[in-house]
Amino acid sequence: AGDEFVVVLEQVGSPLECERIAAKLQDAIRPPFELDGRAVRVTSSIGIAWSARPEQAALAHVADEALYRSKRAGRDTASVVVAGA
Repeated sequence: AGDEFVVVLEQVGSPLECERIAAKLQDAIRPPFELDGRAVRVTSSIGIAWSARPEQAALAHVADEALYRSKRAGRDTASVVVAGA
């Protein structure tokens, strides 16, 4: 079981920049934290859609595709898919 949420970023210049952002998000999520006296670790599956000419409907579909690509690859992964490519 897990939660899903969306982050929308504007002015991201390339798919490579998306990969860097995903890595920063994962680095922020990975460190263990204490909850009720226990160390807890969280992993993430990140799906990112990027486009030079974004269209909302297309980006949403491609982001969902990228997310499920990450989930199939295993825990704690990120996938970037270029919309319209």
